[in-house]
Amino acid sequence: MKYLTRLERIYLGVWKKAGEGTSEVVLELPNLSTAISTRAGLYRLAQKLKSGDLLDAAALHGVEFYTPKLLREHKDSTKPVKLLMSRRIGLGALESQLDALGLSEDYLRTEEEEVFFKDREEDASLLPRSSNPFYSRDE
Repeated sequence: MKYLTRLERIYLGVWKKAGEGTSEVVLELPNLSTAISTRAGLYRLAQKLKSGDLLDAAALHGVEFYTPKLLREHKDSTKPVKLLMSRRIGLGALESQLDALGLSEDYLRTEEEEVFFKDREEDASLLPRSSNPFYSRDE
């Protein structure tokens, strides 16, 4: 199990909340310096999630679909700044073009994923089947 500092746990919670997509995630931070530092911390934790050093499916979902964006209402860097977890616009635009390009989800897999899924399918075919035609464990 990987040790996380209190700050990293808060960043993880922000990514999870964004990944839920049920409400807009906005952090009200005291100044521009803190906002930039927070955004950098969110990105550092995102790298851990993407590389597999830290496993959390809900937070990884947030990393895939959202990005932290600074909202400055004034030029004074000592005034409060908002950090908004906004949905990645480019991702939605590209996903809408998958059908037009003739790309399936299987085509988007890496070679490593293909081997993994192929092995899983072979393993599933080796599982014993129920000898009773009226009962199966899948039901």
